[in-house]
Amino acid sequence: PSLLEQCGRLAGIGEDPAVEPIRAIHHFACTGGTLMTKCLACSPNVQVLSEVDPLSTMGSSGGKFTPADLMRLAQFSNRAPSQEEKIDLFLSGFSTLYQSNVGKGLRLLVRDHAHSHFCVGPVVPERPSLLELLSRDYPVRSVVTVRHPVDSWLAMVNNKWLHFEPADVDEYAKRYEAFLDCYAKSPIFRYEDFIENPHGIVQEICTELDLPFPDGFSDLFMVHTFSGDSGRKGNEIRERPRRVIPEGVGKAISQSHSMRRLCKRLDY
Repeated sequence: PSLLEQCGRLAGIGEDPAVEPIRAIHHFACTGGTLMTKCLACSPNVQVLSEVDPLSTMGSSGGKFTPADLMRLAQFSNRAPSQEEKIDLFLSGFSTLYQSNVGKGLRLLVRDHAHSHFCVGPVVPERPSLLELLSRDYPVRSVVTVRHPVDSWLAMVNNKWLHFEPADVDEYAKRYEAFLDCYAKSPIFRYEDFIENPHGIVQEICTELDLPFPDGFSDLFMVHTFSGDSGRKGNEIRERPRRVIPEGVGKAISQSHSMRRLCKRLDY
């Protein structure tokens, strides 16, 4: 072969390139997900889309002036789109971003807003998950991150994010299990293990997501700013003391069979 042909082979020209996967990370609110996502954002050539759920009903009653948001413009029009039309609109726009990123050599990491799906309204709606939607058009590599459910529940109560009914710990645990069932095929990583061994856990997550390990992420993660960053702030990855458990809340937790079952399932 000529020198030009040899160079082409080395560059992969003329070969069928592997389809670039979408990376996805799924977690409940108040579980340390933003911090872990910031660490992954330090991986080379990664673009993070934070808190994604095209079928979310949260914020629909907010301001209607959204000139750059096609989904909300359609929602607030005189003919609101159907669920399938919303999905088509989302995937169409996502395709443009995906193709642009592939051309630039960028990798997409999508952070799921699972709270919209599992923790809003009187019941968990029967509708596709974000993973199911993305998997229609792309290969997806996804992981689930969790935190001790008692700690995430206490933070939810503190933030007044009880958007489901009944707004009690037993219902929270049931919805958490529904979330775990939905993403049962995705490997689970615990926030507490991450705090104890950040480099080791980030390496494992990067392996699962097929991302380069971001060496030095512990000194860089704080430069990233994403929506949903509601936790206790700081520039260090370290354990935080558990929030004080109010007497009434503590009693409800201790009496919840669903919470005990959830903690056992997650090995807490």
